Amino acid sequence: MQRHGVGRIYIHYFDVNLSVDEVVPEATVRFKQTPAEGLEVVPTVYITTDAMREITRQTGMDEGNENTPYDYASRIVKRVIAMSTHNHITGVNEVQVDCDWTLSTRQAYFYLLANMRDLLHRQGMALNVTVRLHQLRETVLPPADMGVLMLYNTGNLMSEKTHNSILDINDVKPYFKPGTHYDLPLDFAYPVFGWNVCYRGGKFLMLASPQSSVPDDCTVRHEQPDFATIKQVKQLAESALGADQNYSTIIFHLDKQFLNLYSNEEMEHVFGTR
Repeated sequence: MQRHGVGRIYIHYFDVNLSVDEVVPEATVRFKQTPAEGLEVVPTVYITTDAMREITRQTGMDEGNENTPYDYASRIVKRVIAMSTHNHITGVNEVQVDCDWTLSTRQAYFYLLANMRDLLHRQGMALNVTVRLHQLRETVLPPADMGVLMLYNTGNLMSEKTHNSILDINDVKPYFKPGTHYDLPLDFAYPVFGWNVCYRGGKFLMLASPQSSVPDDCTVRHEQPDFATIKQVKQLAESALGADQNYSTIIFHLDKQFLNLYSNEEMEHVFGTR
């Protein structure tokens, strides 16, 4: 991080998930150390599809029901602030929400975001949301201050015929046709992780880390984006959407075993420092 002048880190604080008909926080991060002084921390909260569907269902109930998007927004913001305070995390200027929303959950999700944005603004913080490639086509934008375009997980993971589900330039190209535009300011996130995708009888079986053992009777496709592909996608996305923006480059994720697969020069190209 020091070598490449990284000044911001996104930390996954917790998930919002559905458990036994109740929307609850799960997978909460535990801090063994405090991030370095001067490093900007962006708390990230992932809202699962099941949780968002339940919030959407509850939104359709009586207005007096306590389980509304506003209540969830308040709970999320309070939990993020409490975790940051308890763990002495300073330099928090924004909070990121990650959710693969759909047309059926959009209304409730956007209402939740609008309330989170207002609550965060009162604390002097901004709201950041993840944006998936297919969401670039939406004409109604999430009520947030900024977004991060996720330029990974672009292919069909479930299909054995997929070349690379993490990143393939042919999967990305259709989203950047002439005239592509998005009114929300965007940063760009690129993958530097890998995994093994296992299939049995032509059907998806499991994901495994590169070091994990897999069943003998399955076929395995190893996926790891190479620098050439990342560079191609970076040029395509940033030429289409970043020409007039003061955008940042993000890599996902911070893991020594994967970062060691790329040279210092390649990482400098990804970060745009050369």
